[in-house]
Formats: sequence, structure tokens, C-alpha cells
Amino acid sequence: MSFSRSSASRILATVALGALALTAGCSNSDGGASSESGSSETRSFEANNGTIDIPVEPKQVVSLARATPPLVVAEAPLVATTPVSPDEKGLIPSDEASTTIDSLDVIESGSAKTNAGGGTEIDYEAIAAAEPDLIVSGFPAPVEGDIDEERLQEIAPTVFIGPKIPSEWREVGEKAADAAGVADNFDKLKGEYDDKAAELKKKYAETTKGATFAAATLYDSTEKGSYNREYSGSFITNIPEDVGLEFPGGGDEFSQLVSLENISDLDDADAILVSTNPDGSIRDPRFEKEVMSTKAWKNLPAVKNDNVLKVPYLMSTTYAGALEGLDALDQQLDGLDLD
Repeated sequence: MSFSRSSASRILATVALGALALTAGCSNSDGGASSESGSSETRSFEANNGTIDIPVEPKQVVSLARATPPLVVAEAPLVATTPVSPDEKGLIPSDEASTTIDSLDVIESGSAKTNAGGGTEIDYEAIAAAEPDLIVSGFPAPVEGDIDEERLQEIAPTVFIGPKIPSEWREVGEKAADAAGVADNFDKLKGEYDDKAAELKKKYAETTKGATFAAATLYDSTEKGSYNREYSGSFITNIPEDVGLEFPGGGDEFSQLVSLENISDLDDADAILVSTNPDGSIRDPRFEKEVMSTKAWKNLPAVKNDNVLKVPYLMSTTYAGALEGLDALDQQLDGLDLD
């Protein structure tokens, strides 16, 4: 089984908690129309669900699924959100952000693990009770059709900005911040990230030149006796790619399910990237137990040469978390000998 960019709905629908940022929704300065409706000024905003008139300065925002982390970091005027999992909270390196999330009203959305924030069985009455003047939905684009948009629009202007592929967490954050009126806060962190990534790309240009990197992980849906080999644009490779690491192979697939019997496919890798928690422990305990403890893994050339890059925050969906990921990657690349 493999996951391709053309079938991104499957990987986005089976993993909780994803290139350059695209242009965010239109504002007055980029062609969006502005109008007065009573005492509320509005503007046109381009979203997955079309052109929506939204408040110029929203005061009470409800965020759904993957829109929440970037809006919390950008200090948007949030009043309620769908559930934020402990894993998602752990990827935001800020006690203040965690406190903010805990203070918000919770919009139940089902118990499914298919999407960040749970399933798409949204409690519409709870959303209405929060009295939002804007609703920002970050549910992955492939499942947006499961949401009753008409009912949401009756409550407040609603924009769908969910990702189609993992690396689009950047676009989700940018559009969410723009819609919520906190683009300046978002842009500040984005600028810091871009500068840091460019600095590291230059610093490690000789290290990464001609080197073959591979990435391996497990997801909740990964079958026993298998692991996921990750390629360009996946959940754990897209941040390292900004530093110049390349993950060849995969074709149009960003993740492939590989039998452990074929783990020798990683023999060609000069270094292997592994996702960890902020405390340094392996992100998925199953990966450590079922993969890293095996003789086959320990016999891989990259493992024997101590060229396993253990990096936290790789699955971040905010620039705050991604910056932490860059710092950790810097530490792992420093002194890496691939000769």
C-alpha cells in the first residue's frame, strides 16, 4: 500500500496530524472587495469553498480541526475549537498556547482518528452557542464534503481552508491567519522560519550535496510487520527539505508501506530520518519496538555508521513548532560524517 499526491485523501484521512507558502485569501490590498453591511465591514476571501464575505476584523472566531494550531500561535480571537489532541498540543512549544487551547470552548466532532480534531460529526449547536462572527474550517479538503456547510454559513461566514497534502500546513496557517485578521503575527514567525531554513541550507550545503537521505516512521494505521518509508512532501520530510535534504524515490507517492522483510531497501541511505517527541523519545513506540529493535534495522549501513537523525517537531503544523524542528535538525546535522 502506498500514498500518492493524487490519492492524498487517504493519507490525510488516516493520519492525525503537513514547499513554499501559497498566496493567502484575498484582502483589500490584493483584489478582495470591501463593503459595509450595517456597522460591520466585510471583505471577500478566497477559500476552498469559493469566495466568501467575511468580517474585516473578526472578534469571535470558531476554528475547526487543523485551523486551530496556527490560529492559537498567531493569537487570533478564538472562542471555541474542535478537540486538540495531546500530540497536537505537544507540537506547539508554548505553555501559553496550551493554556489558550484549554480555555476555549470545545466543539465535539466525533471520536474518529481520521482527522486532526477528530471526526466530522460536528456539534453545530455548540458552534452556534459560541456566537462566532467567523468560522474557519481546517478539516482536510477530501472530507470537507462531509460537513454541512449550509448550516455553518447560517451561523456565521465560514471558510474552508483544509489541506490536500501534508506539506500544505503552511498554506492552511497563512489563510487561517489572514481570515482571522492576525496575518502580521503569522508573517513574523514565517519570516523567522524562512531565514533560519535558508541559513541552515547554506550551512549544510556540502553535507547534503550528493547525499541520499531516507525517512522511516509508523502511523496509527500502519500494519504490523511493516513500516512507512517517507518521500518528498510527507508529514516528516517537508521541513527537512527546506534545509536541502532530499528524499529520492517514491515517484508521485509521498509515503509507501513497506514490509519489514524488505527493510534492506534502506541500504542505499547515507542517513535515515526518524521522528521523535520533544523529549527525545521515538514518536511512535511501536516503531522503536517493532522496527528499531530488529537485527535487520541494526545492520543497515546508516544505523551502523550512527547516521540516524532523530528529530522532534517534524510533524508540526505551525511555524513555532517548525522552528524548533529546525533547531533540532541543526544539532543532528552538525558533525554528521557521510564520507
